[in-house]
Amino acid sequence: MYEDQWFRVPIFPHALLVSVGDQIEIMSNGIFKSPLHKALSNSKKEQTILAMYCAPERGKEIEPVGELINDKRPRLYEAVRDYHETYFFQQGKRPIDAVKI
Repeated sequence: MYEDQWFRVPIFPHALLVSVGDQIEIMSNGIFKSPLHKALSNSKKEQTILAMYCAPERGKEIEPVGELINDKRPRLYEAVRDYHETYFFQQGKRPIDAVKI
């Protein structure tokens, strides 16, 4: 979703689509955006969809990298611990909104 509009991502044979997550958005202080996304099946073509989630070990804190915070780009996110546990309990909401400053 971009600017409240769903759009199609082109499908390329043998391609790999990597969608950065909220944790990368937090650590990059908003430089990289985590997309609100959904996958639709295609009844005419075979496809494989694999979702893989990576997270720091339990108890580790993530926050914006200090070098990405300055007067022109203030800190946008709070430090957060065990963010992945919060993520799976959201129902149609963006969990990253809870850590925005």
